Amino acid sequence: MVIGVGTEVIQGESLILTAGAIDACAYFTSPDVVTEAVMSGVTTMFGGGTGMNGSVTMSTPGPNHIKYMIQSTDDYPMNFGFYGKGNTSKAEGLSKELEDQIVAGAIGTTYTMDQKKTSATTPVAAADTGSEHTNMSLRRPPYARMV
Repeated sequence: MVIGVGTEVIQGESLILTAGAIDACAYFTSPDVVTEAVMSGVTTMFGGGTGMNGSVTMSTPGPNHIKYMIQSTDDYPMNFGFYGKGNTSKAEGLSKELEDQIVAGAIGTTYTMDQKKTSATTPVAAADTGSEHTNMSLRRPPYARMV
């Protein structure tokens, strides 16, 4: 280890120092998810959901849910990032919907194979990412089979 002018030295007595892990696929369905992650050495969680008894999903639908999820994490010793929902069945206005979620605090949007959706949502989500403020992540969970 090189110690220089940019190095901060801390007192480590009675502390446990671990490398901080990042969970980039978190399902926020219960406060226990965060508690267990902290005890496992996770320092940053990215994911989605709507909280207690919500759907198990990687996205948080709509700007209001994103704001509520951000507010609900204020008391946890964790860094959070929430993905917005990146699919809709209507062709017009998707960029505005995606942008509203980003403005509300989403770190990006996700369109995943584990969401129930109509066949009309795939081309809309994949084609309409024209706003400079939106970012789209297309991903497939390891258990999903591409057709």
